[in-house]
Amino acid sequence: MALLGVHQSRGHRDPEVGGSFSSNPPGSWTATKLFLNDGEGELFLNVSASEGMGEFSPKDEGYASVVVRELAKILLLNGG
Repeated sequence: MALLGVHQSRGHRDPEVGGSFSSNPPGSWTATKLFLNDGEGELFLNVSASEGMGEFSPKDEGYASVVVRELAKILLLNGG
């Protein structure tokens, strides 16, 4: 995981690329980038504890199958 920014404010939302974030003005969001399966898959995970919200956003369309496969391993293991 790479920490991209803390106290970020949320900008406009483009459905093709997810949310955009800025340090000015400060906000409640923390932006991170996750690396799955030794870097074969990458995605952004952005969370705001005060708003009780989080989102996954793909880094690149080419990582989709790896990201889905790796997240399914986690979700299926915990989901029964």
